[in-house]
Amino acid sequence: MKRKIVVFSICTLLLSTILPISASAGDPEDPEFVDSLYDVVGFMPGMSLRRIDMVSAWFTEEESNPDTLYISLKLMNLNARARNLPILRFLSRLFTPLTKTFQGVYVVGFSINNYQYSAVAHEYPDLQVNLLMGKASREGAEVDNWDYCEGSFDVETNTITWEIPKDYIRSPSASTIITNIGPHTHLRFYRTPGGETMDYAKDIPINARTIKDYTIQY
Repeated sequence: MKRKIVVFSICTLLLSTILPISASAGDPEDPEFVDSLYDVVGFMPGMSLRRIDMVSAWFTEEESNPDTLYISLKLMNLNARARNLPILRFLSRLFTPLTKTFQGVYVVGFSINNYQYSAVAHEYPDLQVNLLMGKASREGAEVDNWDYCEGSFDVETNTITWEIPKDYIRSPSASTIITNIGPHTHLRFYRTPGGETMDYAKDIPINARTIKDYTIQY
């Protein structure tokens, strides 16, 4: 089942910098990023951490649609959650009376020609999702401009996919190399009004098994 994509407010996320080992043209069988499993860090009694446990990430293109770059992030189980456990209700009241439940934040950061980019998905407590694409306004700077983008949040395949118009990433030519591919995920308290708060658990690529660059094909 693919979740409905809707519009919500934006929160800039810091990118994790990681060192690539080679360049490739990715697909689900040969992804640019492969993570170690069961490596989510954080305090989460009774809550399945598979919801944010990264499996892999890859970049793809289609010859029939050469003006779009597809970015995919696979998780262990996007449906994993345990919202009704008494300990979670207690912790929610303890940390903030306005907390409703948890928000999932999913990020794939990368660089092209020294410009930083970030694909972000927010899964809100009501299970609605929005997809965003961010870019830096100048070389070497952090991501500071955001737009909504198309894509999917598929809980059957546990895969999030962003569809990025190439003109948004400054129209890279064929053979341009995408570097510094660094996915990271977060589970956060979410309260209304006020939006997201602190990380409750996260998966960062410090023990990734594979990290490769991606080469633009078209």
